[in-house]
Amino acid sequence: MQTTDQTGRSFQRTFTVTVTAANQAPTSIALNNSTVNENVVSGTTVGSLSTVDPNPSDTHTYTLVSGTGSTDNASFAISGNSLVTATALNFETKSSYSVRVRSTDSSGLFTEQSFTITVTNVNEAPTLIALTSSTVAESSPIGSSVGTFSTTDPDVGDSHTYTLVIGTGSTDNASFQIVGNALQTATILDIETQSSYSIRVRSTDTAGLFTEQTFTITVTNVNEAPTSIALNNSTISDASPIGTVVGTLSSVDPDAGDTHTYTLEVGTGSTDNVSFTIVGNELRTASAIDLLSQASYSVRVRSTDAGGLSTESAFSITVTEVNVGPTAIVLDPLTVTENAASGTTVGTLATTDSNVSDTHTYTLVSGTGDDDNASFTISGDAIVTAQSFDFETQSSYTIRVRSTDAGGLFTEEAFVISVTNVNEAPLAIAIDTSAIEEGQAIGTVVGTLSTTDSDAGDSHTYTIVSGDGDDDNASFTITGSNLVAAEVFDFSTQSSYTVRVRSTDDGGLFTETALVITVTEINVGPTAIVADNLDIQEGQAIGTLVGTLTTTDANIVDSHIYTLVAGIGDDDNASFTLNDDEILSAEIFDFSVKSSYTILVRSTDAGGLSVDQILIITINEVNVAPSAISLDTSVIAENSVSGTAVGTLSTTDGNATDSHTFTLATGTGDDDNGSFAIVGNALVTTESFDFETKSSYTVRVRSTDAGGLFTEEVFAISVSNVNEATTLIELSSSSIEEGLPIGTIVGALTSTDPDTGDSHTYMLAVGTGDDDNGSFTISGGDLVSDEVFNFATKSSYSIRVRSTDIGGLFTEETFVITVTQANVAPTAIALDNLAILEQAVVGTTVGTLTTTDANVIDSFTYTLAVGTGDDDNASFTIAGDQVVSAEVFDFPTKSSYSIRVRTTDAGGLFTEETFIITITSTNQAPTAIALDNALILENEPIGTTVGVLSTTDSDVGDFHVYSLATGPGDDDNASFAVFGNELITNDIFDFSTKSSYTVRVRSADDEGLFFEQVFVITVTEINVGPTAVLLDAMTILENEVVGTVVGNLSSTDANVVESHTYTIVSGDGDDDNPSFAISGTQLVTTEAFDFETKSSYSVRIRTTDIGGLFTEDFFVITVLNVNETPTAIILDNSTAVDLAPIGTAIGQFSTTDVDAGDTHSYSLVSGDGDDHNTSFEIVSGELRTLVALDFTATPTYSIRVRTTDFAGLTFEQIFTITETP
Repeated sequence: MQTTDQTGRSFQRTFTVTVTAANQAPTSIALNNSTVNENVVSGTTVGSLSTVDPNPSDTHTYTLVSGTGSTDNASFAISGNSLVTATALNFETKSSYSVRVRSTDSSGLFTEQSFTITVTNVNEAPTLIALTSSTVAESSPIGSSVGTFSTTDPDVGDSHTYTLVIGTGSTDNASFQIVGNALQTATILDIETQSSYSIRVRSTDTAGLFTEQTFTITVTNVNEAPTSIALNNSTISDASPIGTVVGTLSSVDPDAGDTHTYTLEVGTGSTDNVSFTIVGNELRTASAIDLLSQASYSVRVRSTDAGGLSTESAFSITVTEVNVGPTAIVLDPLTVTENAASGTTVGTLATTDSNVSDTHTYTLVSGTGDDDNASFTISGDAIVTAQSFDFETQSSYTIRVRSTDAGGLFTEEAFVISVTNVNEAPLAIAIDTSAIEEGQAIGTVVGTLSTTDSDAGDSHTYTIVSGDGDDDNASFTITGSNLVAAEVFDFSTQSSYTVRVRSTDDGGLFTETALVITVTEINVGPTAIVADNLDIQEGQAIGTLVGTLTTTDANIVDSHIYTLVAGIGDDDNASFTLNDDEILSAEIFDFSVKSSYTILVRSTDAGGLSVDQILIITINEVNVAPSAISLDTSVIAENSVSGTAVGTLSTTDGNATDSHTFTLATGTGDDDNGSFAIVGNALVTTESFDFETKSSYTVRVRSTDAGGLFTEEVFAISVSNVNEATTLIELSSSSIEEGLPIGTIVGALTSTDPDTGDSHTYMLAVGTGDDDNGSFTISGGDLVSDEVFNFATKSSYSIRVRSTDIGGLFTEETFVITVTQANVAPTAIALDNLAILEQAVVGTTVGTLTTTDANVIDSFTYTLAVGTGDDDNASFTIAGDQVVSAEVFDFPTKSSYSIRVRTTDAGGLFTEETFIITITSTNQAPTAIALDNALILENEPIGTTVGVLSTTDSDVGDFHVYSLATGPGDDDNASFAVFGNELITNDIFDFSTKSSYTVRVRSADDEGLFFEQVFVITVTEINVGPTAVLLDAMTILENEVVGTVVGNLSSTDANVVESHTYTIVSGDGDDDNPSFAISGTQLVTTEAFDFETKSSYSVRIRTTDIGGLFTEDFFVITVLNVNETPTAIILDNSTAVDLAPIGTAIGQFSTTDVDAGDTHSYSLVSGDGDDHNTSFEIVSGELRTLVALDFTATPTYSIRVRTTDFAGLTFEQIFTITETP
């Protein structure tokens, strides 16, 4: 457009006119996807909504609204333009949903549309396993059904496979097996051993999803027969009355807590049942027991449990003899020699006892004759001494001994033990006096000898003999029993003599003793007195010890008393006192008043003889400590060498002539003692001092006099300053950027100078390093450029600078000046590799970074930067110039990562770049192999499937090939093969040969990666029946008690580890089955056999294995003859004529004995009915009189007769002799 004013001037401008469309409602709604998998989480996107609208650029808002098709709106929601689930959808519950959606444009106009959302089915894991029954009766055979499994699965119609798996609750899996969907027993269960079993079962659907569940299997009790009977005692004493308890019966029963009833039963071993009865659980006698009539009884007992099941056992009851006490004790011999060692055997004890085979224990007991029991002990049957006896002290001892038989009965006897005398050596020699005064004549009696001898009345002869202590034998002789001098003794020459004397008794035995003879001295007066100290320090307190006195005396062992006495030299006695042998001060002495004192001392010996002595006592002066120390100079110049003398020390001391030693002392002012030393009386340095570092030092000095007294003084030592040369020149900067104008300051010069505050002038100096002095000048303390520098032409310059202090001392230094290049920012970053393999470990290098920069020698620092493309910075780090991984990448999860990298040069300038890192996929090896079954029955044909193999592999969908592999555990690979994914047999297995095999299996994926695993395959045995039953002994002695073991049973069975049960059964050879029973694996008798009645028995036995298979055989048991006791005595006549003459034969004895042909002897014996034994005798089996029988005085005569067979077995019987009518 143009506008023109009234003057004709105009202006033009262009305008754009926009035509706006009239808003129209949207016409339809589209959903790009209308299916969703069941079980996806709430919020999962179903599809994206879009709208058809006449206004193409209009925007739309979507909402779920009520109306036709809105039935399932509550199950969905809208997020932006996405339709999302609002709940987890379940195909099995509902597979189709209807929603109504409204699309509203920006002006509020809208359209609505219904959509049908289809839920797609997804296989789901089963949720629950049920078992129809969880109980099983104990002792059920292997393979018995427990119950049937069923599975609850969201996928209706899915089929399931059941397996026992390891996990919580799988404790007893080995006791069961699963066949199809049935749970069966894999062993015979026993409630008494274990009443409850826990198994873990997996139900796997057709797609391989599974659930696991633990089940408790309860074993129900079944009544079982008792297995054995025990009798806690099987002996009874002879003559026990009827009703005596033999023992208590008990039963072994698999059913714990079962009750049992006991009865006597007919069968093998029931021979003597009539002699016993059972009351409750007690076996009691039902007849009188007589050892002489019968020594052993056999009974058969049945134990019946509460359920009526029973077992029987035969028991042998043994009659034990009644004990009779011993009657006498004998000791042989009854003497012991005196002095015999303790423990010597005196004699051996023996006992008279009617129980011939009885054993006896001997003890010493209290009672008449026990006076000396303590002097003896008993070892077994021997009396032994408990001390060594002395005939002279006591020659006769009495002891009381008890003999106790095995049944506890005893008798006691007193014995007199005589000690026999033995001559003994004398014990000791004594002398009534052992001293002689010096100077006595030869022949003087020293003393009279006597002897101690245990043999009273013995006489002794004395002699001087050689041996220990015979040193001075020549100085003495013996006359009779007197020891006499053989020389004149001198105390001062020798005061003690030893002589060895022997005393010999009448029997030639002797003892020897060394006697010490003392020579006594004649007293002589003392000759001198000495004090160990005769000086005292002035000022000491009264009573101070001066010294100790001793006396010179020819009588060495004499004692002396000291006193102060009047006489010449007693001038100062009053100034001292004596305490025993000590001189003590009696006043306080002053050296300056008096320095010497005299006293007169007397020493008196024990005999009253004395000596006087004058002693001079000296008073010593007291030392006084020094009072001050001086140092003649206390200044030293800095830098003086170590060992330089500072000054000379001197001391002020009250003891004018005293000498002094100087040392450095610890204390106040000793701060710098370490910097000095003292040599003689000179204080010297031990280091070189620097005034600028420290100008003043303090030391502490001690002066010690000759008496050890001292004083200390602190001295301040000043260090004087000396001018010193500069030691170092420094330049604050040694670089200059290229292109700067002449006169640019490079840096400021400074100097290090020991002299603080010194000033310096600087100049360029000629010398080493002055190559480029012409390119610079010095202005005051600044180094400035004298040309414009170019980095490319020359980058380094050398100059020499001098620094001079105000004293004219100087130092020179060479400096290298570096020309620096002008910094330019980097322009690009490169990464030499942009890919990394998945699963690479954290810290794997992706690639190396490089930078494009105009500054060729610049250095760079790399960092991850924030900005566009930094999405995955956290997944990487930078180490130097390398990009490295910060996580392990997984290609299926994410295959591309974006990072932003900054490169910064040494001057801080930078550039940034974005890089895309690609993850490359890698195949991964499988991680595990599973075999669903590892059991195989023996004898199965080659090619039988053991189990199915499966592989765990992180690469989902990978295909695997199985093979047998070489390596640990491949021992039995040759016995198997792999067919597809099945492990099959390549051999026919025999359990008895080998029951366990190991194979090594490899699973290789599509790309050849593999995993290997070892499996143990167990061979289960097929039961084979036993082929023979064996009995290791087939003879038994007659008369053995019921329950006696005939022999041990065993079986021949191809199943090596099989166990067998033995029973007596009907069939060929069962003629005498009732005469036997089986106890465990032993054949035992149920009756006592009698050889004379029957000598051979036949029994048929079955052996049954745990699988119920059996074999039978019969055995012939031979009874062996045993000699038996006679059972009765017969007298063919038992009457006699009154007053018949002595020797009249009354009758002939004969014996009833089951052993036909046995011979017998007869005797009259003690016991019941033996009243008139002494009136008769038996000669060759004939009873004869020993007196004229007077039937008027004694109407009947009673005798007791014993018959003894050829083997020594006996029987006794009472006979009554009456008058012949």
